[in-house]
Amino acid sequence: MSTYYFANYEHHRSNINCRNNFFNLNNTYAKDTILQLAEAGIINGKDGGKFDPTGKIIRQDFVSILAKALNLDVNNPPQETTFSDVPANHYSYKYVEVAANAGLIKGNGEGTFGTGQNLSREQMTVLFVRTLGVDATGYADKISFSDADRNEDYAKDAVGYAVEDMLLNGYNNKFDPKRNAERQLYRNGLPICGGYFNC
Repeated sequence: MSTYYFANYEHHRSNINCRNNFFNLNNTYAKDTILQLAEAGIINGKDGGKFDPTGKIIRQDFVSILAKALNLDVNNPPQETTFSDVPANHYSYKYVEVAANAGLIKGNGEGTFGTGQNLSREQMTVLFVRTLGVDATGYADKISFSDADRNEDYAKDAVGYAVEDMLLNGYNNKFDPKRNAERQLYRNGLPICGGYFNC
């Protein structure tokens, strides 16, 4: 499995004691990872002490999480906006800008990012693979799911790599690329602890 070292892991590790701050994690495979992410200040729950592991995630929130997990410098965002739908006064502006500058995101075309849109499984997969910095060229040929033709061309290599590297799995011989990504899938591809979230 590929590894991507979290720049300031030791700093974050000292703050991780995995207290159960959410009351609805007993039925998710990602419980331990979610607690670690929360203790590290990388993710937050929802109102009422919930995390909602199977809930949807919107694009700018996932990019914010990536920027935090990678310890990208968000203290000096550019003055000129990259995307017309992420103005400088938007809560995710600094995270979206540094992620764009790092080559992690490219937007939806025509100068927009897609703020407020749900993140799909294939979009999350592309972001995971970009975060790892690996060359996934040619991995599209490894996709064997029955719905392989539903993947967008730009995502096929990433999906092939992610499945081969066990970042994400399909079910019932399908990957379901257009399905909304679930919040608990953070576990699968964010870099920390000298690799993935398997501390």
